[in-house]
This record gives sequence, structure tokens and C-alpha cells, in this order.
Amino acid sequence: MQYLGFSKKWAHVYRNSTLHVRINTNNGLERQNEILKRNYLDGYKNCTLSEMLTVLHCKFFPMLYRKYVQLNVQSSQNYRRYSKEIPSFLKSCPRDFVLHVMKRYCSSLNEKDVTAVDEKHGIFKVKSESGNAEYLIHLNGQVPSCTCEDFTHFLLPCKHICCIFQYFSTWGWDRLDPVYTNNPLFVLDSDCFSENIEIINADIQDASIRTVKLARDWLA
Repeated sequence: MQYLGFSKKWAHVYRNSTLHVRINTNNGLERQNEILKRNYLDGYKNCTLSEMLTVLHCKFFPMLYRKYVQLNVQSSQNYRRYSKEIPSFLKSCPRDFVLHVMKRYCSSLNEKDVTAVDEKHGIFKVKSESGNAEYLIHLNGQVPSCTCEDFTHFLLPCKHICCIFQYFSTWGWDRLDPVYTNNPLFVLDSDCFSENIEIINADIQDASIRTVKLARDWLA
């Protein structure tokens, strides 16, 4: 029980309001390890450390980088058409971010569910979809905030913040602090495009360019 004395290091309630990418065995590490061993280290079971590092440097890491570039390019609106129903601020954004926000954009909340406490300074109250609760939202800080569990957990736009974006033209994604909106989790890596402009141009001319549709998967 010695860990109880260090609760500030692990308890969720003590986490700060900054965005982090959590690294654990459930979000890709096991999969990456499996790919490395099966596809790149097969036949190197008794290899030296030097041989393994050579495989990593010459094969595995280049493969990961190509995949990273591909995912960035494929999320660009220069590569594919986005549905008109997708807000402009979500176009040319990482796929996971777009999917997360769009699931919350399509809620049953409307303008009547919002109370502007101090619209000038971005302070609102928004009812829950059930109407049994009300959440306080601040949009004017370095990181916006909502007292709902969804935002507290992900620190990404929740349905209550999305509702404000939809019905209050004075507040939208562009009004939020650039410290938040320019987080690498929300924007594509521009270096991928400077190195792959020929790939992008080739896909634009392709008649089979895919259209993004608003359905279960908004980036089909």
C-alpha cells in the first residue's frame, strides 16, 4: 500500500490540463512488437545487437516513417474530398481527431440548451442531452474546459463545446488559444507534404479520388 502516499503521480484527479499521448500495451506497442519480430527479425533470432540495430535502422524505422507520411497525406483535403457536413476546422486534420469530434458534433443538443454566462469571455452553461445535468464551459483559457466527464478524460472537444461552435458564431475553433489548436495531435505534419508534393498531385488527378461521407466512418 506504499503507492497511496504517491497518489499525485498516478491518480486521475491530479492530472494537469495538458494533452498527452498515453503509451501502453493496448494502443499499439504489442502490435509494433509483433510486426518487428515477424516481419523484420525473422531469421535473426540469434543475431547480435549490432545486427538487430541494423535491421531497425535500415528497415523497420523507414517503414514506420513511410506509414506516418502516408497517413498525413491521406488526411489532407488535397488528397480527398470532405463532406460538406464536416466543419471546415476539421478538414486536413488527423483522422482520429476528426472521428472523435464528429461523433460529438452529431448530438441532439441545440441552441436552447445553451446559456451564455459571459459570451464575451467564452463562459457558457450547456445542458446534458438528458436534461438532468448542466456543464460549465470556459473557452478563453490556453486550454478550453468543460466540466463533463468526456472532456475531463480526453481534453478534446465534447458535445457541449461542439454545440457552442454550432450555434454561437462568436465562438468557434478559430477563437480558441493557438497553444491548444496547434497541438500536434490536431494538425497534420507539414513536413510530410513538402517531401511528398508529387504524391499529392498524382492523387488529385486520379479520377477515383475517394469522397469522405458522413456515416459510421466519416473518413471511409
